[in-house]
Amino acid sequence: MIGPRLIGLGMAIFIVCAGPTSARGQASWSRKVQVDAMTDDSIRLVSTTTDDGYEFAVYRVAHGRVWARFTVPDASADVIAQDRLLVYRIDAGEPFDLGAQLRIQRYLPNPTIQSEPKWVNFVMWHGEGSEIGKALRDMASGKKLLVRYFVFTGGSRDISFSLGGFGDALRWLLQRDS
Repeated sequence: MIGPRLIGLGMAIFIVCAGPTSARGQASWSRKVQVDAMTDDSIRLVSTTTDDGYEFAVYRVAHGRVWARFTVPDASADVIAQDRLLVYRIDAGEPFDLGAQLRIQRYLPNPTIQSEPKWVNFVMWHGEGSEIGKALRDMASGKKLLVRYFVFTGGSRDISFSLGGFGDALRWLLQRDS
């Protein structure tokens, strides 16, 4: 079974592109199927990238969990503060603070957050049952995802992603391969 850390680290994975999900007036959420060369496990991934190179990706691993990954572009000098990470907000909803989740994670048997200086992976849904997690439902019907990441040297940066087209991309992501 492939873990989210392998995806975040960009290990040798064969990528099959399924094409963008853009529609008129909507953001482009690209769709990919990544196949681990060692296990042959398929992972569906949808992502969008800002003009400045910030990426937000959502992917489902073999055992069903849905993870998200926020990535700071390599061209940026910013390094994500590992003690605070990020906060995200969908439209005018309640912000979700990964820093608070990070503090309790040490008591959990399976990590739900993984991070490095340029990216943060976190679980958005456990992948069980027929009802997806609230954050994913809100993203599917939302207009804007705002991510505030905290910089190692102090301060923070706000990055906005359009959620146009995410609903269709999410339906594709959640399909099970036969």
